[in-house]
Amino acid sequence: AAAERADAIAGILADHSRAIKEREDAWRSHGERIQAQLDKDQAAAAGEPPPSKRPRPREPRSIEELLYLKHKQEEAARPPDQPTTLADLYDPDLMPPGLRRAHARLDRAVDRLYRRAPFASERERVEHLFALYEKMRAPLGAA
Repeated sequence: AAAERADAIAGILADHSRAIKEREDAWRSHGERIQAQLDKDQAAAAGEPPPSKRPRPREPRSIEELLYLKHKQEEAARPPDQPTTLADLYDPDLMPPGLRRAHARLDRAVDRLYRRAPFASERERVEHLFALYEKMRAPLGAA
């Protein structure tokens, strides 16, 4: 069952990647046509012959290469003080205040699902959740 789910997810991701590539190709083609027309118009306005067609960059050979190139573009555009990985993002010293507040709200909402009174500490939360787990698991062990 897990292998089937993994295959299904891989298929969905592959389809999604193909759709993204098709959209990117369409936008790239559209952008190239606009740029070519702008170049011709600028050359004509300056009284010069139209510029020769620019060489097109090599297309990525795989989804992994495409994702890597996109990551590098995003990384180059990211401000230097912005976290770049999940580990950086969830580092207590680097976590953005908005993310910290969102997690605190989510923690309170999830806590209310398990009991009305807020937990006094993380240890109390874990002890409560383990007690619920043991209670849930008990009927299975008795059979």
